[in-house]
Order: sequence, then structure tokens, then C-alpha cells
Amino acid sequence: MKTDKSTIESLPVFISIKHCDILGLSPYQFRQMLTIPNIPVVTIGNKQYLIKEKFFEWINTQRIDL
Repeated sequence: MKTDKSTIESLPVFISIKHCDILGLSPYQFRQMLTIPNIPVVTIGNKQYLIKEKFFEWINTQRIDL
């Protein structure tokens, strides 16, 4: 994910599928991400959103094996 701090700060509190390009994800990848256990998602009506602050905290705690 190639985002700078100002781009991340400009995201709304609830990140929707329309922001997937900022995250470097396709719409399909964004929807798949919403199904990952323990990912911070909120459902409002029939739409799901990532919670910005908790999402980036979650990203920083993930282990990446290369």
C-alpha cells in the first residue's frame, strides 16, 4: 500500500469502497478484505465500511512473511 500520511489523514472516518483506489486495492480486493476475521468493519444499513483509525492500527499489527 503506497499512501503518504496526508493521503491517509484525508480519508473519512469510515472508509468505503469508493476509497479503494487510495488504498491501492481493487473493488474486489476491498470487498474480500471486509471478510477477514478481526478486521475493523462497521455496517450501516446494507453497506460496510472500514473504520480508518482501527484499520491502520490493524494493518500495523499484521505479520508479513516474505
